[in-house]
Amino acid sequence: MIVKTVGRGQENSIVINDDKVSRTHLQIVQDDNGNISVVDLGSSNGTYVNGRRIVSEARLKKGDEVRIGDTILHWENYLSPHPPQTHKTQSAVSNSAQQSKATLNKKWLYAAGAVVTLVIIGGIILLVRNSKDAERKQQELMAENEMYRNKSAELEKKQHEQGIFHDEYEKAVSEAFETQSAKEKKIIKDMADSLDKARKRSNAELERTKQQNDSKVREEREKAEKAKKEAQQKLEAANVEKDAAIKSANDKATEEMAKARLSERKLQLTYTFDDVLNKAKKDGTLNLICKVLFPDKKLKNEDDRYNAIKDEFKKRINASDTNTCNEIIDIVKKPKQKLEKMAKERNSPILNKTAKSGDKGGINPNDTITAKQK
Repeated sequence: MIVKTVGRGQENSIVINDDKVSRTHLQIVQDDNGNISVVDLGSSNGTYVNGRRIVSEARLKKGDEVRIGDTILHWENYLSPHPPQTHKTQSAVSNSAQQSKATLNKKWLYAAGAVVTLVIIGGIILLVRNSKDAERKQQELMAENEMYRNKSAELEKKQHEQGIFHDEYEKAVSEAFETQSAKEKKIIKDMADSLDKARKRSNAELERTKQQNDSKVREEREKAEKAKKEAQQKLEAANVEKDAAIKSANDKATEEMAKARLSERKLQLTYTFDDVLNKAKKDGTLNLICKVLFPDKKLKNEDDRYNAIKDEFKKRINASDTNTCNEIIDIVKKPKQKLEKMAKERNSPILNKTAKSGDKGGINPNDTITAKQK
């Protein structure tokens, strides 16, 4: 079987320099019988065979046109007339699946980072908006206070002018009293009394206006203080919500990364187990491995032994018991002489162990997979 991966990434068998082509876009697979198929690996822009988009996989025959993005893929030029052995194909498929999984993990990390960035930007916008509203209200209050001060100054100016006029008038009346008759003096006195009453009324009106202005200024000042306090409370509430949203996004991102790392670790263990189990089957050590792992179980043939070992590993990996999975892999990898000795001594490090659901096998969510483990 021959497997060729196609995409923009340099790790692919066939590299296509086209922006509409995904990093790992598709696979071209030729089985042992010479049948050729194209498999789309979840690409963004899809794969087209003879102008029609395929759902996941399509069989190819000579002369079929395969298009990805703006590129026509000449698939017949990349296939060998003599397909390789099966175990090499398994390695190629494993590498392709591993690359697809790594791409998916990166997408999760980018999505979590985008969520955190949006929450921070929203908090900053709300903070700026509240600050501008409070500043605008304060400016309006200062303008009204200035208007009231101007009115008060105008009233005081009128009162001052009336006072000057009254003084001059009293002086004229005093002079007139000396020269006028009693009747004229009475008329002048009546006019002076009227002027005095008018001045008193003006003073009373001025005082009443001052009191009204002072009361309104106090009310506006209290409203401004109340608005400022409410704006401060809203700002504090927005900060609390922002911090809570950021913490929630960080926690969710950490949880998703931990799940992704555990899944990647389990996938790596599965690839490693498949490789060593196939090698053990080829070396003829499955019988000794089963004697170590299942000393009381009678297995008739190689297929039964192969499936029993694989089922035991699958049970452990599904329960996330990665420690025991590593021990099974170590046993399967041991040479024939050591397996014979362990079977004779009935020495198996996992005989008394059972898979526990939820056991992460000592995997720390913050651990990373090293190049050597990969």
